[in-house]
Amino acid sequence: MAPIKSAWEVALENTKDIEGSKETLAANTARDEGRKLAAKALDDPSFGLKEALKSVERDRIALVREGLIQSLLANLVLPFDLEALERQYAPKLKKKEEEMSRQLGQRVKINPAQDPEFQAMLRNYLSQLDLKYDEVLANAKEEIRQLFAKSPA
Repeated sequence: MAPIKSAWEVALENTKDIEGSKETLAANTARDEGRKLAAKALDDPSFGLKEALKSVERDRIALVREGLIQSLLANLVLPFDLEALERQYAPKLKKKEEEMSRQLGQRVKINPAQDPEFQAMLRNYLSQLDLKYDEVLANAKEEIRQLFAKSPA
């Protein structure tokens, strides 16, 4: 019977041949710095991103910019207003509530999110939005890539 190993021992055995390199660590650190700059820029509109990039050392700027671009592209999404869909569906929902109230003899309030017809309408609306937004986002992301490709490193 084989001895029972702890999770720690198993993890050590599985990682014994893995070695980290200083270059990989430095590259990942630079990319993380770029991601942090993107987060600051997204959180604070007054943050001077251009000035922050100027302070980055020449040998790290490409990796910092890579992390920055990755983060910006990942966070680039278009908002949509699902309240508009609820307003559009409100008259139909009101009719359903009135009909159910008459049948049950007491006032009934229906949550739109629990109505199967509203859910189907919402899914259809979201799929249409996804198609449109995917196209717009792809164009915007490509434009960002081109702008960063043109700018000096």
